[in-house]
Amino acid sequence: MRIRSCNCSRSSSVRFTTYFFTLITAAATNHLRHGVPADGLTNPTQNQGRGPLEKVCSAIKERSRVYKNSKRLALAPAQRIELLRIANPESEDNPWRTPFVRQRNHLIVLLLLGTGMRRGEMLSLKIRQVEFPLARATIIRNQDDKADPRRRQPAAKSYGRLVPLERDLAALTQRYIKERSKIEVARKHGFLFVSDAGKPLQLSALTQIFVDLRKTCPTLGPLTAHVLRHTWNEVFSDEAAAIGMDPDEERRVRIELMGWSPTSTMPDYYLRRSTIAKGMETSKSMQRRLMHLGEEANKRIAADDKTNR
Repeated sequence: MRIRSCNCSRSSSVRFTTYFFTLITAAATNHLRHGVPADGLTNPTQNQGRGPLEKVCSAIKERSRVYKNSKRLALAPAQRIELLRIANPESEDNPWRTPFVRQRNHLIVLLLLGTGMRRGEMLSLKIRQVEFPLARATIIRNQDDKADPRRRQPAAKSYGRLVPLERDLAALTQRYIKERSKIEVARKHGFLFVSDAGKPLQLSALTQIFVDLRKTCPTLGPLTAHVLRHTWNEVFSDEAAAIGMDPDEERRVRIELMGWSPTSTMPDYYLRRSTIAKGMETSKSMQRRLMHLGEEANKRIAADDKTNR
């Protein structure tokens, strides 16, 4: 049985959901009518590879496994260092072969970790949205971009906004664009991140980057693009505390940089995490002072014992 692709103009998430449930319905119908196993939707003959439904289910199972095993939403400092070491194009442990892919993936990791942007926002970025003289990039909400040839289009879910780029990060981006321009197919469109063949990078390809990183270094934990967004927010909390930023101002700045609605509760979540962390450290400090007093008490007891003898 053949499934026709949908060329409608709905959002990518709706298209994916429709496609997924079409597969389920077709598999169930085949099974009821002909006894065809669900995973043999397009391959009734056993042991000749996986059908599309099995591939979709495997992808969902993998993502569920990653999030189910997640005990920490952000990378610890040591994990951030290890990630940057592995992603560096010069690293012996870098999991990618070609120089272009190494350079591209390194930049992807740096942008996600350094700006906190969503994966859809990054993959929908066009070169003209990066303003190098001003050291910034512009995030634009671009649902159903007619210039995007990808069947499952990445999209910016958050509000449009300006994202600052540090000088060295901007320089790495320019260097990548120079290498990108050497690929003929890439010169025919404006999307910043491309495959080694020059086509706009797919969401599945970005997901595979993090699969490769997790396999190369399991100590990175359930690493995904969104984990780097959480990491940015925790680092931002630390930086805000270090400079004594007022909580209300921290909330406003975070909303602006993340592209959230002014009424979003997400800033409160990170403020709460920061408050809990500070509370834990304060409590431990109180306990350390208590234990110190206990040591002083023990010394006095020992001194009293010597006097009484």
